[in-house]
Amino acid sequence: MQYYAQGEILFKISPKVFRPIPKVDSCLVKLTFRESYDKAKNEDVLFRIIRQSFQQRRKKIGNALASLMPKEELTILLQTAGIDENARAENLKLKDFIELANRYVEKGERLTS
Repeated sequence: MQYYAQGEILFKISPKVFRPIPKVDSCLVKLTFRESYDKAKNEDVLFRIIRQSFQQRRKKIGNALASLMPKEELTILLQTAGIDENARAENLKLKDFIELANRYVEKGERLTS
């Protein structure tokens, strides 16, 4: 969502206004779509990397992405993108994922699996 829009929580909504009453908290979110933003060279690659990273969010990024490319290539790719391979997906910013995807696309290879 951050790639296309800026999100802002406007207010929380009580579970009591829903039937049946959910066991989760709700809120109203305002999305303001960006007129300009840093675009990835290949959005499919970007979203695949993000999805894979957050499917295993408690793993280090180097391990979470290991199934997408050989470990040695991934280590070099993370280093050239300025990303610590011991970082977790939740600690990376959108610009880090864009940089990683762009570096991968520049290599001219396809993601495996």
